[in-house]
Amino acid sequence: MIFNPAPVEVSVISAPGVNGPQIKEMPCKVTDNGDGTYTAQYTPEQPGEYAVAVKYAGQEIPKSPIPVRVIPSVDVSKIKVDGLQDSKYMEMRQWFLLVVRIYS
Repeated sequence: MIFNPAPVEVSVISAPGVNGPQIKEMPCKVTDNGDGTYTAQYTPEQPGEYAVAVKYAGQEIPKSPIPVRVIPSVDVSKIKVDGLQDSKYMEMRQWFLLVVRIYS
């Protein structure tokens, strides 16, 4: 028996105000992996609320569209360590401060 999968469609839409005043559809690439699974790839332009809609054989799958919250990426150059000594006696507690500012 030969399995002939139906086409899978994926669309990604940003909420109003995320990428301008209106909703915006993001480019999404769908790849058939040849084993009954698919890979969908998209790159959000801004942090915020998005919806990922998935259709199989032209019908929306259960729970679609799926809400996705995109958070800002972390700039590790803004992470600072204070008070960490480069040498210490064994079995002595070491205290240091880690300062993380992910928002400018």
